[in-house]
Amino acid sequence: MVENAAPNNAIAIAFHRAAYKQANFEKNRLLLIGLTALVLTLWLTGWIAEVSLTKWFTNLDKFTSYFYRIFHLDTGAWVISNPTEWFWG
Repeated sequence: MVENAAPNNAIAIAFHRAAYKQANFEKNRLLLIGLTALVLTLWLTGWIAEVSLTKWFTNLDKFTSYFYRIFHLDTGAWVISNPTEWFWG
């Protein structure tokens, strides 16, 4: 019985390898479609809202520093170290 297992395993392995390649191709295709839709949606919303990319990139440091400032208390400590002070101030 064991001698006949090798050819059957080779067929099963070939089948599963082909199925894996097909599934991987489909996953990558859906990822590409999703990313394309995301980029087009972002472009369309930026165009409708009349967003100036040069101004956005110029002020990008202010945007990121906003998050840095919001997570610090007036004492300079991180919010996570004293959430009651942050919440009730």
